[in-house]
Amino acid sequence: MIFDKLINYLKLDKQEFIFQFNSHPNYPSALAFSDTLNFLGVKNDAYQLDKEYWDELPEEFIAIVDNAFSLVKKSGSNYSVYSEKAKTLGKEELYKNSSDFVLLFEKAENVENKTAFNFKPILYAVFAVILIYSFIYQGPLEAIFNLLSLAGVYISLELFNQKFGNTSAVIGSICGAAPATQTANSCDRIIKQDKTSILGLKFSDFSLIYFTGLAILGLFLPATAYIVKGFTFVSILAIGYSLYVQAFVEKTFCRVCLLIISILVGQLVISAFFFQNLTFGVGALLLTVILWAMIFSAVMYFNTLLEQKEELQKTMLKILDSKETMNYSKVSY
Repeated sequence: MIFDKLINYLKLDKQEFIFQFNSHPNYPSALAFSDTLNFLGVKNDAYQLDKEYWDELPEEFIAIVDNAFSLVKKSGSNYSVYSEKAKTLGKEELYKNSSDFVLLFEKAENVENKTAFNFKPILYAVFAVILIYSFIYQGPLEAIFNLLSLAGVYISLELFNQKFGNTSAVIGSICGAAPATQTANSCDRIIKQDKTSILGLKFSDFSLIYFTGLAILGLFLPATAYIVKGFTFVSILAIGYSLYVQAFVEKTFCRVCLLIISILVGQLVISAFFFQNLTFGVGALLLTVILWAMIFSAVMYFNTLLEQKEELQKTMLKILDSKETMNYSKVSY
């Protein structure tokens, strides 16, 4: 069973949902589906309800439409149905193609994967400390430069997280797509078609390394201005490569990519025209080498760790699918 649109709409971790659902002892029953949603933080209750009472249902509910668990959302006189794909059905067509099973759920504003640590509060706290320090102890241009670096870090983290099947409401809103349709937009197309692979890292991963490094080096401005300026000039290569891929290879423009390019250009302008009277220090160079090595290693470590987790889940799903097939064969026999 495939629930891509439903999972994206509920902002759930796709890999985790599929793993929990397939590993449930009652898979693929409605009980397994309900328990999986509960496990992932979506409280729900299941009912058998005659169609004559469906008009009294809330605006959003889950039903079995065309033999698939689907999220149904009232939209005027029609219904938007999210399962493997998103589609719109009329009332009569929906009633005809669905069973009496109804699952009512409470959708939290931000449903997080229960098995994952929520790092965002810590991230926001670190961002706040950096910004406060920058605006109090540094000049306005240095503070703006650091603000741009933090914006780049945040967007890059969202892209890094999305790479492993997680839905990003931030990326979806930037790209002009709701979470349920996020997989079909140009941003997703550009990012997923990225063929770059250096030690297992994609082009977007290097964006995370770059902005994290600049965010830390920015705290030592103006002492690190010479090195920071050098990095911003090198970013011209990344800007050119990204624009080339979008304009001539994929022939579509990605809004989040253009936003990152705007951040890079903003930092380039600030460093080129306002970071003057630069001096080169061995200490700053040593700090840069150590810093970049640590950040690169950290991103590689987490990337490898998440890839291994994803691969393990896929392997477990294959084993579970094999067991289900064997059990079905025994029953049939």
